[in-house]
Amino acid sequence: MHHLLHTHNLRSVLCSMNNFDQPFCNCSNTVYSGRACDKTANEETALNKGREDKQQAVDKSGKAKDKLEKDKAKCTDSTKKMLCPPSVAVPAAMRTACVGAMTECFVNDGVFDAIALDAYKTSKKDACPTEGEKYCDQEGICVGKGASCAPATKCPLALSFRCPSWGCAVDVEGCDSASKPEACPAGQQRCPDALCYPGTGGMKECAKAGVNWKGCPPGFIECTNGKAGTCGTDAADCEAKVGCAANLVFCGYLRDASGKPTMSITTGKPIANCVEEAKCTTGRDRPPKDTTKPLDPRTAGRLEALSADGKKAMVLRMEEGSFNVGGNAQAVNFSVASVPDSLMQEGAFGLLFDSGALMASLIQIEPSAEVEILGGMILDIPLLDEQANLDPALCALVLKNTQMLSISDITNVTGVLTSMGVCGKGEIGGCSCAVSVTHFSTYGVVDSSVAYDERVVMIANNTNTTEPQELSDAGAMTSCNLLETSMLTTLVTLVVGLRV
Repeated sequence: MHHLLHTHNLRSVLCSMNNFDQPFCNCSNTVYSGRACDKTANEETALNKGREDKQQAVDKSGKAKDKLEKDKAKCTDSTKKMLCPPSVAVPAAMRTACVGAMTECFVNDGVFDAIALDAYKTSKKDACPTEGEKYCDQEGICVGKGASCAPATKCPLALSFRCPSWGCAVDVEGCDSASKPEACPAGQQRCPDALCYPGTGGMKECAKAGVNWKGCPPGFIECTNGKAGTCGTDAADCEAKVGCAANLVFCGYLRDASGKPTMSITTGKPIANCVEEAKCTTGRDRPPKDTTKPLDPRTAGRLEALSADGKKAMVLRMEEGSFNVGGNAQAVNFSVASVPDSLMQEGAFGLLFDSGALMASLIQIEPSAEVEILGGMILDIPLLDEQANLDPALCALVLKNTQMLSISDITNVTGVLTSMGVCGKGEIGGCSCAVSVTHFSTYGVVDSSVAYDERVVMIANNTNTTEPQELSDAGAMTSCNLLETSMLTTLVTLVVGLRV
């Protein structure tokens, strides 16, 4: 065990490396606290309290979602898979009824009841007295920061267009109905809970308010041949966004000898590997089913979560002594969950999703108690790229340009991503990203070359120069995102000319 003397604000602190080569410092006789003795006692207490509150909120949300799924067993119509709120503000005949959109909960005799919706708006606003909590419409409960409510379901294939009311139809003409609400006032947008929210951010205002969805927002269809959550205005728009004809599916990218995606000189985007769906065995989305399992630091263990089709979505491996709870070795329940499409589209990973840089489904992991990770905990997430999974040499090259990123609260749509480091070779399938984790949160795997190279090619095309110096607002936003996530800081500095 190695020792070093660390001087912090004129206080000498003895630090050592534990069995997992993680530094720990002795804060005795100082006013500081934490693993690195870099926080005051009050700061450490507040931080731990925040983590505990988030873990309790996530645990409460998970249990409520389990109950909701059981309650929805009565919803046998495939186009009506949501439940109306149990609130007394909802017309009695519609409370907990099965619907395709929340706006349907406020329809009486085929006519939309605006008075009932206004009553529900007031009721929902007053439902959660604790600051920071939000009311979950279908579950009928309040949850705190870090937890998400059950999202609005995606539109079925036969009714793939999302209407302004959040109902589903074959196309926009099918949205006309006497049962739809009036348009929201200027400067507001209707969210999946049927209510109008103010703000200039469009659908981001819904996600910011904790009102989430699967699939696509109004005015779009989901591009079923692309990554989950990819949206287009019609089939032609989907073909352009996905980069594949309608009869083929996105299955990763075409890659050059360096392992980097081949970039289109006309669009500035990576060129998709388009194949028949039956031949895409590892390139399709793999969100985990909600999974909970106890792990005990007194022995080595592992937690696996599978996708709906039975494939491994993630593996968490731990050695003996990997964590403790308040200094004690005790078992803790670890819960794994997927992330609603809305938080992927509009949240902290949004720019990376839009660029095509996300290489895996987002994974959320939360323990049921505040744990201190001592080391030896490895998170493994499969790369959803067919070519990388079929060629070990190509996988090694791809992993060199791939990072795992995390965010402590996925529901904070303006939060900042943190790099967990460059991926090592994992054990899932032919190619997966494995990193050592130091905290639990929501994780995403990013192809750094896509996140960066698309920016460079597009700027070069727009300015007709190989040394672009000026950014549009959109370009500046993308570059700031890369800086905030600690991704390719040096390259962004050299090419774009930003000082970090």
